[in-house]
Amino acid sequence: MVTLASIAIVGSSVSALSLSISPQATTPNAPPPSPEPQPDGFSFFSPAANSAAFMAYINERVQFSPQFAIVRPEGTHAVFANDGQGRTSDIAFIANGSVTLRKVTFKRAHGQEQADALMITTFSQDRDTTNDLFHIYLNYSGDRERITHYTLDTPYGPALAVPKRNANGLYDLSVAPLGAYENFRIANAQPWDGGAFLIASASGAEAA
Repeated sequence: MVTLASIAIVGSSVSALSLSISPQATTPNAPPPSPEPQPDGFSFFSPAANSAAFMAYINERVQFSPQFAIVRPEGTHAVFANDGQGRTSDIAFIANGSVTLRKVTFKRAHGQEQADALMITTFSQDRDTTNDLFHIYLNYSGDRERITHYTLDTPYGPALAVPKRNANGLYDLSVAPLGAYENFRIANAQPWDGGAFLIASASGAEAA
């Protein structure tokens, strides 16, 4: 399963200047700047490895195959909150009785039953800081009868995920991340309708 953020590498153009420095006025070399932190498993040099890390990130949070499911982190239980119309508005995954490790928030356009976006927030163990945010945006056809594509926004960068029928008449999900990645495919991924969904354990089995 899979997991994205747009990575833009901007090369700066530096003009060469001829400087005359007195031997007595030498300046210590400044320490090199610390590299920007990257998500675990990320490498600028291996698009295939980056895509594998991207997919692993996504699969730890949601599953697209065989149908859409939200992944429950190990050692947690799900607590659901509903809006005034009885629809799921938030899911908190709680460990040790009261510690929220992850929260899923459903966003809907006014007057719509289907979800238009999910925001998945993962917290640190002490709950004081947010480890990361993962957004899934659902893009529908004009009549909202089917998903045309998902937009994924993750710490690894954004990606476009498009359901496509395969030779067997089933759907696969074609995922195209932006940045230093290879495109990949999730087989047997029935498009989500933005309504009913499953909760799955991290091992893949359905959970209550």
